[in-house]
Amino acid sequence: MKEFKGTPGPWKLELPNVDGTRYVTDINGQIICKVIRVLKETAKAIAAVPQMLEALQEMVDVFGGRNRSASHFKSQSRPIRSP
Repeated sequence: MKEFKGTPGPWKLELPNVDGTRYVTDINGQIICKVIRVLKETAKAIAAVPQMLEALQEMVDVFGGRNRSASHFKSQSRPIRSP
């Protein structure tokens, strides 16, 4: 599998500015994206992308990219940590 070359996680959803604008930042405080007029849940989902990618990569490693049923993957799942 190819190595991920994007901004490594964890990412964090910052508190809103005075104007309501929010940012998703990396562990060093660098801005990943500016979040404007979206639901808080959507912004949280953006911040969780590195964890979701990691989980998907683990699934490919475990199952070798073979076609499996959803129930097969469920038995190997673990919860995503909330930021």
